[in-house]
Amino acid sequence: GLTDSGVYRLKDHLYELTDPICLFLDSGSSQSTFMLLVDKIAKVRGIKPAQVCLVPQCRASDITFVNDNLGNFLRTEDFAKFACKLLHVGLADKDDSILAPLLHLLHALVLDDERLFGVHHFNPTFLAYGMGDALFAVAEAPVSPHVATKAAFLLDTLIAKDECVLEALCVTYGELHVRNYREKRDSSDKK
Repeated sequence: GLTDSGVYRLKDHLYELTDPICLFLDSGSSQSTFMLLVDKIAKVRGIKPAQVCLVPQCRASDITFVNDNLGNFLRTEDFAKFACKLLHVGLADKDDSILAPLLHLLHALVLDDERLFGVHHFNPTFLAYGMGDALFAVAEAPVSPHVATKAAFLLDTLIAKDECVLEALCVTYGELHVRNYREKRDSSDKK
């Protein structure tokens, strides 16, 4: 048979199209895959790794049942409650192996909502179970930069879709704390 011990590299533009949670990648090395993709994309774009937010690559399944029902389940109150609790567990344990895939799934859900219902669609279950509060806590926590960046990106996206998220944050954390966080985030984005 053929043997080849060569090294293959993706073209630079393909790194942004690679999903670290893809079924075809080794799930045991998902953390190193996240970091490799973030570092490579940052280098190609000429930015800091902390500014890279990996975008989920959503594709339709070959199974109609999955296409018809998975998104509907992810929009339920049960899933929102589960996701918020899991964010808090990952945060309490400072466990990126929980936080990174969950945030990536939530990002995919936001993208799917935008695809189906329009860019300004807001999933009300996110507000009902304190998703904004959980994302804020993760964004401020001492977690890996790509996890904090993803949480901050999702939080900013939810705030842009519905100001009630910002109001809920101010009630929970105080207006001054939220304003300081946003100013710090805005100043780090400009660097």
